[in-house]
Amino acid sequence: MPTLIVSYDTGSVPQIAVQLETANGSKRAVGEIDSGSVRSLCPLLYLEELGLSMDDLVKNESKGEPAVGPRFDTWSPKVGISGQVMIPSLHESDLVPWDKLFNMDLAFAATETLLLGQSDFFAAFDVHFVNGAEHDEGSELRISRCLRGQHRKLG
Repeated sequence: MPTLIVSYDTGSVPQIAVQLETANGSKRAVGEIDSGSVRSLCPLLYLEELGLSMDDLVKNESKGEPAVGPRFDTWSPKVGISGQVMIPSLHESDLVPWDKLFNMDLAFAATETLLLGQSDFFAAFDVHFVNGAEHDEGSELRISRCLRGQHRKLG
């Protein structure tokens, strides 16, 4: 099983490149990996590149609740959106797909940052945070294919 190691500065938010895809378009973006976000959050600015419009969204009754700040409106897509983790190629001049596509369970909002949350990213992958602060080193994020279903069968 492949494991992807993402290094990041202790105290900052880990980020990873992701390709978002619909039947009508795609958008490559850097997303913040947010274990506190129940659902992934996607900027409304991505709609056009994904081949979507506001007509392809349904306004959610409940508002988004950030850790800090006011609540905000969110919209759910009427169409399926998949995600693909992207990593540097051997030549590091381009990004290539890593591991499997996963179904996105995201909401759109008037934000500038893509957040990868529990209901899709953390459901598709086992994610482990390794804090290097106690060793004066940077931190790491270790991502591997989720085997939770197999664990349930075995245990």
